[in-house]
Amino acid sequence: TNRLSRRARIRKMSLSFDGVDDQVSMGDVTIVDGATQLTASFWLNLTSNVNGRIITKWGDLTADECFLISLEGSGDEIQFAAKNGVSPFGLQLKNTSAANLVVGTWYHVAVTFTAPTTVAIYVNGVSQALTTTLNGDVPSLQNTGTSLQIGYETDEAAVPIIGLISHMQLFTVSLDAN
Repeated sequence: TNRLSRRARIRKMSLSFDGVDDQVSMGDVTIVDGATQLTASFWLNLTSNVNGRIITKWGDLTADECFLISLEGSGDEIQFAAKNGVSPFGLQLKNTSAANLVVGTWYHVAVTFTAPTTVAIYVNGVSQALTTTLNGDVPSLQNTGTSLQIGYETDEAAVPIIGLISHMQLFTVSLDAN
């Protein structure tokens, strides 16, 4: 039997981002607008440790900002930010755990949000410690006409990701670790 390993299957079905001009635009995915719960699940393999946007519904105007999931720090920390319609960052939580994502390694990442302030980030099923910057509650994700982007953000400070993303899924429920 010529069966591909699980990693080979994930890589074969992944999207590759070069950090320059690669992106996937899903259009205005309205199912997340106004959501009080969200789970984003995906496989990630970095080819360089640089900051970049993984999944965003974040435009170039304050009114266009719903949520984003990005790489921050030295490109090895995962951040979730959501907009409450009042301040530039209504809720910002940043993974500052010892996860330290390593280039060339596949990671399963799940980010969950439950309004108004609960966020969990899991890497390979392990809950990560979070540093929180809170500038007000987010009773629900902001309604926007902004396109859902994978690997890129449509604002003036766009920071594309360098790596592979596979099996990205969004749910409007907050899934648990199981």
